Amino acid sequence: MSLLCRLLLIPLLIILPCSGQAAEPVKSQGFRAFTSEISCEAAVKSLDKKEGLSDFALLVSAFITGTNYVKRRDSKADLKSMMMLTEKYCRDNPNQPVTTALIVLDKAIDQRITQEKKTGTAKPAALPAVKPK
Repeated sequence: MSLLCRLLLIPLLIILPCSGQAAEPVKSQGFRAFTSEISCEAAVKSLDKKEGLSDFALLVSAFITGTNYVKRRDSKADLKSMMMLTEKYCRDNPNQPVTTALIVLDKAIDQRITQEKKTGTAKPAALPAVKPK
């Protein structure tokens, strides 16, 4: 399946089966988040399924591609690292919406780019501490 077709299927991720507690909705942030109804718990559980890993990779890469485009940012972060950071956040915060995990990842990328500009080098991206509500 072509990448374009897969990107057009992103809204279908909304129907990712959710088990366990429902995620708290992301407070209005001035945009519509199609992933707000997917909990981190459901996203992590989907990784055990045959297509779950590729869906998760698509979710992370599409979100970061969009933020890179809007911010005119050239991020050197690789997909594997971004997926690992997102998965770690979701495992640590299972009741949060996956949208929150993606926003935290985006902020970590911004922090890394800022550090690179200041020092000329970068440490591996780390997730900022976020207190679940």
